[in-house]
Amino acid sequence: MLLVLAEGAHRWESVWIEGPGEIIEVVSLVEGKLQLLSKLVLRLATPPDQREFRVDCFASAPLLRHVDLSASIENRGPQQAEGIFYISLPWSQLEKYKASTPRDTSYPKLFQHSQQSLIKLQCRTNQLPALNSISEANFSRLKKLYLMQYYGATQIQPADVLLHLGQLTLPSLTHLKVYDFLFTPTDPLYEIVINLIQRSGCSLKSLRLHSNVAPESVEQFVSLLELCPELEFMDVRTPTENMLQKLWLDRTSPAPIVPKLKTLVLRAPSGSVWEVPRDRVFVDPLNFMRVVRSRTQDLLNSDQPITGGQTFHCLEEVRIIVHLGDSSTFYQQLALFEGAALPPFDIKPENSVLRVGRRTVLVWVNVLQRNFCGRWHSTAEYRDVKMHWEMNRLMKELEELKIGPGDGLMLCVSTIVTFKSGVRVACVVIKLTFFAR
Repeated sequence: MLLVLAEGAHRWESVWIEGPGEIIEVVSLVEGKLQLLSKLVLRLATPPDQREFRVDCFASAPLLRHVDLSASIENRGPQQAEGIFYISLPWSQLEKYKASTPRDTSYPKLFQHSQQSLIKLQCRTNQLPALNSISEANFSRLKKLYLMQYYGATQIQPADVLLHLGQLTLPSLTHLKVYDFLFTPTDPLYEIVINLIQRSGCSLKSLRLHSNVAPESVEQFVSLLELCPELEFMDVRTPTENMLQKLWLDRTSPAPIVPKLKTLVLRAPSGSVWEVPRDRVFVDPLNFMRVVRSRTQDLLNSDQPITGGQTFHCLEEVRIIVHLGDSSTFYQQLALFEGAALPPFDIKPENSVLRVGRRTVLVWVNVLQRNFCGRWHSTAEYRDVKMHWEMNRLMKELEELKIGPGDGLMLCVSTIVTFKSGVRVACVVIKLTFFAR
């Protein structure tokens, strides 16, 4: 079958190849025939005894612009950090590059050849040996930069990441994610990001920073927010009460703080860096709801005119995320909310601009597909009557969902449990979604 597909390689425009590393021997037959290929998705798993792996057959694809690469070692274990993956690509023409590999060898090539073409760069890896050798770089078109380390990996030094960010100039940057490196609370990540924005003259729409690192001061937190007037998505460590207060939206201010914020994610730091005072871990309910109301209820129901020609967006979603080995911290956070005697939350439906519409329905569709008909389900699961019965029950609940004039707040609590080397790791998410109709 692979041979038949390879014979038609001259017609490929977008291709997804997934399987064991051995399939590359067949796929290599397409070399020199990829005149129309513009998008490549490659998912490979190599045997544990193979420390190096090389793919060269896509180097001569004149229209290739989008590459999504994932390489792993079968059965993983200690060998995962040792595997080295090499790939040859037409680097100077790439616009979107996403890679998830044990040990990255492509990142420096992008800095050598792709500074004028790259629009999106996403890299997740265990090792990035060339990171501290990359000099200053200016990616004039780069809009999205995501740098992540595999969860639990320790090979990449946070100091190298900070030094690297300090050498970048990204005038078109709108989305930045830097997380899962072993940052400590005192690492100057916020200072580095502020300098990056100022140096580049960019304006972020989406920002995620590692949850172990907090701003050094309220002033530094405000400085970052003031540099991001277009910010719509923010995912940061749980701020102190004084920092949280700065997120209160004053619609009469000539320079309101992040007036277009739609999604706010607050993460407690990992257990290894929790420290006193308590407000470094927990969200204060009264301050939190004051911020929420200023960006939802007050914004929708106010009769005051908007000054300065500002554009405001309502806050649509808040997530409070706690990673923990037990549930004590989660229940303490819930107890704070339950005992806070919060005032009622209400949105006048006639003034509301937030409605359950097509986008929300699509989100529900994605959840159903992921939970009940995802691509990783086995054939037996597809035929599992119990699973179909559960899906039917969930669908009925969605059909019966009523959002009346008095409704304005949905609280969803979910727990995701994973096992790493026999250790139970739980991620508890308190998700607040605001809506009315």
